[in-house]
Amino acid sequence: MLFYRKCLTLYKKYMLYFLLIILLIITTLAFIFWRTLYDYPWGELGLEVFGGLVGMGITVLIVDKLLKRQRENELLPIRIAYYRDTQLFLSKLISFWANVYNYSVPKSNPETIETLFSEESFTQMAERLDLSSVVPGMSFDKTWFELFDEKAEEFEKAGKEILSQYSVYLDPEIFGSMHHIVKCGRFIISMKDINKFRKYNEKKHLSEPTTLSNYYYMWDEEDFEHLIRIYRWCVECYAGIAKMKRGIAVQTVGIPVRKNKKMPPPCMISEHE
Repeated sequence: MLFYRKCLTLYKKYMLYFLLIILLIITTLAFIFWRTLYDYPWGELGLEVFGGLVGMGITVLIVDKLLKRQRENELLPIRIAYYRDTQLFLSKLISFWANVYNYSVPKSNPETIETLFSEESFTQMAERLDLSSVVPGMSFDKTWFELFDEKAEEFEKAGKEILSQYSVYLDPEIFGSMHHIVKCGRFIISMKDINKFRKYNEKKHLSEPTTLSNYYYMWDEEDFEHLIRIYRWCVECYAGIAKMKRGIAVQTVGIPVRKNKKMPPPCMISEHE
């Protein structure tokens, strides 16, 4: 299905160029025909064909540009809708992991998406976060065990809705990255498994340190690449929408600013544990 979508997109994107190349070849032949046989009656036919094809080529370019602009204006509401939903999904995912880092790692918080979603940052979070600790800033006490379970369900539901509602409109590459994050990658799937491991340990009376690394599957580079690709798409899409319609109510994606970070972080695992 994804391969078909990619082929269809490439066909639509480059079909005009193929037609123009064919038109250019025919026009060139007509020009040669005219210049070679201009002293003969057939030469006038070459001139007429050449002039007609040049005019046709200019018309095709103008009409294509007008149709493209019209289609962009017609699809703008849909484009805004799937950008907003994707931006909201990604912002919440980024904000969640930025909070994990802020409350568990005794270092300055990452300032870029690429730094946050990297092997180094996730290794630090996995080794430092105490899942049994209470999440700061909540209206009622909730441990990270509970929050991971809650957020996994929230992210999965939002991601599946995007894939379902906007599959026709999303760029095939971005659709593939979103599909990986929601259904194949380890960000959400591993979050869902944390409480399963916890319940299993309790059932078997196993005593494990409550660090994230003992309950969360290891990630791989592909997971980071897909998420960063969606982030960069959001940045480009935001710029395009803002350019087409100024003052539109859309937000960009970024890392939440955290000032006056507590040291040591309140959810960092104790040394004796």
